[in-house]
Amino acid sequence: MLHGNIGEGTMWLSSPAGEQPTWIEYDLGKVYKLHEMWVWNANEGLETMVGIGFKEVLIEYSADGVEFVTLGTTHEFTQAPGETNYSHNITVDFGGIAARYVRLTANSNWFDILEQYSLSEVRFFYVPVHARDPKPASGQTDITLDVILGWTAGREAAGHNVYLGTSEQAVVDGTAFVAAVTDAGYGPLSLDYAATYYWRVDEVNDIEDPAVVEGDIWSFTTKEFLVIDDFELYDSNDNQIWHAWKDGLGYGSPDVPPYYPGNGTGAAVGDETTDSFTEETIVHEGGQAMPFAFDNNKQGYAKHSEAELTLSYSRDWTEGGVAELSLWFRGSPASVGSFTEAPVGTYTMTAAGTDIWDVADEFHYAF
Repeated sequence: MLHGNIGEGTMWLSSPAGEQPTWIEYDLGKVYKLHEMWVWNANEGLETMVGIGFKEVLIEYSADGVEFVTLGTTHEFTQAPGETNYSHNITVDFGGIAARYVRLTANSNWFDILEQYSLSEVRFFYVPVHARDPKPASGQTDITLDVILGWTAGREAAGHNVYLGTSEQAVVDGTAFVAAVTDAGYGPLSLDYAATYYWRVDEVNDIEDPAVVEGDIWSFTTKEFLVIDDFELYDSNDNQIWHAWKDGLGYGSPDVPPYYPGNGTGAAVGDETTDSFTEETIVHEGGQAMPFAFDNNKQGYAKHSEAELTLSYSRDWTEGGVAELSLWFRGSPASVGSFTEAPVGTYTMTAAGTDIWDVADEFHYAF
């Protein structure tokens, strides 16, 4: 990483009227096990003449932002050359200390001409002791109920404490503890549908300092529903819809597998005019739906129509908090008129139409 020598908009500069000594504090967002700090000192083109880069520097660190500890003694930061393509020339070894806050206090600059202090850039490098790279990724949706949680273990972890629940605050507070594991994974789980779960992994090693490294809060959301059949897998080859949904027509010829004689009702599923033998225009989601024609007055058949699907294995449809069954269907348009019975034995028929002349009429009749 190289720096130029244009100061405005690219470097930090203290106020000349600011209270002394000048200091800058970095909040890293959480506690890290710090390895090194790289510093690019003030590198304005006139730096070798004005010398406002940090020189004698007090370095302090803290885990909580209240109690600070001094790192070694006073450090001297090398002056920058004020040239383009300036590579960092200051490296501070933190030796793996645990800190979230780092404060740099400038006790002097290089020439003491101006009571101002400047830096080009500061970078921190840390030992990756936190759990990271969660699977599922944080914020991911449509997760299966039996998901197995996974992550990349921290470098010094001997074990992992897993926290999981639907209350983010409980995970933050550490009251949602579910397991202590030695591998970087936990599951399979048994979750609820349409729920957001929060989780974190604390890395544990009793011989390290700190012994417990608290992880980030991650989240994921489970699938909203269980699909019984969305009709998307049926085709006109070996997976024809009437082979699965048994209707009144049946399929095949006797003694020539596959053969099914029909269930004796007036139901007929499928559409032989489409490429998939399903409905491909009137659909809810996806590209296919199941046509279901019925005739409850078909001679020689039962006075009802039904199609039956045999599941490939037994299922508990109440698992995962399921409470409702949804069926999406579309039938023929409603009739113009209607019949009602009230009181018992008394029928009222309503009807409506347009004209009563020409070659066609609209009517509603009862017999």
